[in-house]
Amino acid sequence: MGAGSIELHVAVDGDDGAEGTLEAPLRTLTRARDALRERRQQGEAPADATVLVHGGIYFLDEPLRLVPEDGGTREAPVVWAA
Repeated sequence: MGAGSIELHVAVDGDDGAEGTLEAPLRTLTRARDALRERRQQGEAPADATVLVHGGIYFLDEPLRLVPEDGGTREAPVVWAA
């Protein structure tokens, strides 16, 4: 990832009040989506972003809804990876 890149971590034992780092991952995919939206709106955009979903079983209370802007742009894509 380049300078200005955003990297968020999600883990089943994470905490949605955490920073989303490797050491302090988020717990839910929904919170990761929302945190990424917030960071990009706070001036970290345009920035490429990666959401790293760590191993485990993630239960959803509702579907994870992504809209076109959640995918980023050609110059600053958003990648969700396991």
